[in-house]
Amino acid sequence: MKKLGIPVELIKITSWLQERKFKVKILQSLSQERNATEGLPQDSPLSLLLFDIFVIDLPEAITVPNSRVFQFADDTLIVVQGLKLELSLKK
Repeated sequence: MKKLGIPVELIKITSWLQERKFKVKILQSLSQERNATEGLPQDSPLSLLLFDIFVIDLPEAITVPNSRVFQFADDTLIVVQGLKLELSLKK
């Protein structure tokens, strides 16, 4: 995030992510309450932003010859060109 010029104050968004609890309901059964130690709250507006930051370097990270990476929103398509399907799949 620092690489993208995002201020340190925004990077340190932790307070609303701490001390979160959850329960799981399956049919009529409800689990015990547990601590949520990872991830974002469901439908968090940060989800899309953090996902985009996570995948922004993906095209540069894929260094397979004769390949291209296409991205739109949360979709990623990796195209590899080769003479034989089996060889292209192994790349």
